[in-house]
Amino acid sequence: MSSRSPKPFYIMIADRVISRLSASLMVLVALLCTQPLMAQDSGKASIDAETKVISLDAEADLNYHYTIDISAAGFSSEPEAEVFFESLADKMVSFNVTAEENTVEVIINMRSQPDWGVAEWNEYLAMMVKSEE
Repeated sequence: MSSRSPKPFYIMIADRVISRLSASLMVLVALLCTQPLMAQDSGKASIDAETKVISLDAEADLNYHYTIDISAAGFSSEPEAEVFFESLADKMVSFNVTAEENTVEVIINMRSQPDWGVAEWNEYLAMMVKSEE
């Protein structure tokens, strides 16, 4: 007859800690997986038809994603709009033209300048256009 000795106390505690950590980890993974479903709406931005300066909505909180209606921006064709926005894109800001909707997505790399607010990003966007002239 073999007798099993009871588990040492520290092993029982370790088992309990591991099972609770596993449950917490599963909750964390579930929250992270649903994050895209709760993502922020796109912020609004505008483009000046004459100067082509892009401005983020200064009344709203900073967002990483903005949409611009370019229907009145004065681009004669989709390729012209694409060339213009491609010329502005850099490591800090990227653009995606959607011709069917007459919109441009502006994606801001907020990690590149974590201390900047809307005003600083608007200054940077204005400088980008002026440097292209």
